[in-house]
Amino acid sequence: MTVGDTTDRLVVAAAAAYVLLTGWAMATLSYDIWGAFVVAPVILLVSVPILHRVFKGEHARLFPVAVLGLVAHLFGSVFRYWVAFDAYGGAADSSRYHAVGKQIAADVLGGRTTLASIVPRGTGTEFIGRLTGAGYTFFGSSRLGGFLVFGWLAFWGMVLFVHAALLGVRQLAGRRYAALVLLSPSLIYWPSSIGKESWLFLSLGALSYGVARVLTGRWGGIALPVLAAGLWGTSSVRPHLAAIWMGAFAAALGFGLVTKRSGSRLRGRLALLALAGLSLLMLFLVASATLRYLDPETETNDTAPVTQRVNDIFAETSRRSTQGGSSFEPVSISSPLSWPVAIGRTLTRPLLPEARSFAELLPALEMTGLFVLAALSWRRFINLPLVALRSPYVVFALLCLLMFGLAFASIGNLGILTRQRSLVVPFLVLPFCVPVAVVTEKVALPATHRSTRRQPVGSP
Repeated sequence: MTVGDTTDRLVVAAAAAYVLLTGWAMATLSYDIWGAFVVAPVILLVSVPILHRVFKGEHARLFPVAVLGLVAHLFGSVFRYWVAFDAYGGAADSSRYHAVGKQIAADVLGGRTTLASIVPRGTGTEFIGRLTGAGYTFFGSSRLGGFLVFGWLAFWGMVLFVHAALLGVRQLAGRRYAALVLLSPSLIYWPSSIGKESWLFLSLGALSYGVARVLTGRWGGIALPVLAAGLWGTSSVRPHLAAIWMGAFAAALGFGLVTKRSGSRLRGRLALLALAGLSLLMLFLVASATLRYLDPETETNDTAPVTQRVNDIFAETSRRSTQGGSSFEPVSISSPLSWPVAIGRTLTRPLLPEARSFAELLPALEMTGLFVLAALSWRRFINLPLVALRSPYVVFALLCLLMFGLAFASIGNLGILTRQRSLVVPFLVLPFCVPVAVVTEKVALPATHRSTRRQPVGSP
């Protein structure tokens, strides 16, 4: 019996076992559960060929990591489902999104409303509810199936983050970065459910990928449409994150223009300068939407100074988030002198001494692992300033980290903080993967400027 025959028999046996298991699930379990047996194979059959096409050529070594990450995220969705509906008894935001989406799908399939009602619109919770309804309309209102689909969306956002870094950072340790992003425990767990984080990962990944293309001079083609789609998707759920990304993008564009790292031709530079102005305009619009989103009283209190509104938002966020069993006292950001400490604690909390439960121990262990890896990667961190001077995308990522750390410093609940911080983990682990030493590419000189050794007389 040849190896091929053995493989074929194993495939047939696995398929038969899967069919039997699905039949048993259909006879004994509700569609909330057995619907996932239909969704999961479709996700795998669609995703693996696309991943093979995405990670090819010089990035072919990343394909096995991507497939492993996809499988890990599917299992992460199952575990997240168990925590939400078994451990916590359904006391999660995903329960509300599921109920809204199920009703929308039932109305559409029952003819009580049109397909236009499933088009996602609104902001925040309303947007995610309609997005859930759109998914349920096509594959049925299976809760576990919904978790798998939303976790799948988040996975593709992480793939976009990986591609953005591969474009934006020369000589990046691509396999290490892909493993840190696609196999990170916090990224496998937190966005793998019906909720805002999964959609945000997809949107922020698209936004970052578009930014990377623009900052590396590839601003034609799909760059601007992908960037615009990511900006829309992010603004529809959390406008303040869109403001952070656009602010960092505008600053990185300016940095690239000053250091001549965002294109070499005059036409390209003029286009990028116009794009920088457009990004500043978009930043202003997104910032205005952010104030309305975070402070509903803004429209009735337009005369209040912006600084007062921001301070009121920080105070209200701190008051609401410092409640519950995982609460802590956040670092005050009333003085700029305290900002570095506040940013550092936002990005690194919780540490092992701060863990008070098993749920807090897991992120503390992950953070400890990152500290150990940082110690082992000390040469990469030393080289980070030089890499940043050569790569506007690194500047963009670091600015996103700094602004996120400051904007979320007022959150005083570990559960909320770790869930929100998962959105910037792809930027947090980027310094671990920059090159140890930057190798300067040699530029070929014209023939008239090349130095030649004098040939001996009579030599051929």
